[in-house]
Amino acid sequence: MRHTLLCLGLLFLGLKGGLAQQEWVDFIVGRPDAFALEARRTVAKNWGIRYRSIMAGCVDCADTRSQSEQYAAQNQSYFAVLDQRYGTGWRDRFNQGVLKQQNALRQANQPDGGLWYEVITGRPNIAYFNTKKAIARSWGIPYEPLFVSQSLSGTARAELESQMAQSYEYERQLNQRLGDDWKAWIEEETRWTLAQKRTPQNGLWQDPIWGDPDRVYYEAKAAVAQRWNIAYQPLYLGTHRSKSDPPTPVHTNGQYFAILQQHYGEGWWQRFYLEVAKAYWSRRLAGE
Repeated sequence: MRHTLLCLGLLFLGLKGGLAQQEWVDFIVGRPDAFALEARRTVAKNWGIRYRSIMAGCVDCADTRSQSEQYAAQNQSYFAVLDQRYGTGWRDRFNQGVLKQQNALRQANQPDGGLWYEVITGRPNIAYFNTKKAIARSWGIPYEPLFVSQSLSGTARAELESQMAQSYEYERQLNQRLGDDWKAWIEEETRWTLAQKRTPQNGLWQDPIWGDPDRVYYEAKAAVAQRWNIAYQPLYLGTHRSKSDPPTPVHTNGQYFAILQQHYGEGWWQRFYLEVAKAYWSRRLAGE
């Protein structure tokens, strides 16, 4: 774990220079979806990605195809940097964020009147469904859980069937707009949001920092830890260390990391540092 932390920190700091001329140029042939374009710009900004769109017009000819290929080739070097920065699967997460933002923009500007119903039987976890409703709303999806008993009268059953038929048609529209995985994405986001609200507080992550650190990086790291309700403390220890200095008080980190892994499950470390990378590079981009 400590080795992983060191490698990730060095990677962030090692990629600081030499990026001023690199960007993702999105060469768009044809008429773009205004919501999709705005969503891509917004998500790129939130990730700290330099993104620029160029409208080629509606003519698909040899010249536009040639320009498209040139920009695609030029983008590869920047994408390689982003692979290092966010991990090789970053495009999937990025595109998921774009679809979320795009649908939220569409719903805000052109409400479609749809409503996603979900039938819930048994004893419900109200906190879970309230969180899920808020997450769905952030996706631009009106959502209502229907808490029903096992026995329904004829009128109540007919009303429920009508609601579910309406919901089915709306879900089909969302499948076309967002793909077949949108329910799983909302479920995942709900689970992580609840986990962050319930992060165990019986521990402390102390982060020893020597030398002249990149303060923006550690500010981003602290901000993500605060959002996750993780007790995190950066320790700025100066530039010189002597044999007489007391040992750095980090002996409890391993115990706290074990608690966090038990709480969040496998993969929490990578997910945490993806959020740190996004927070760090968005700050860097904003400061240019």
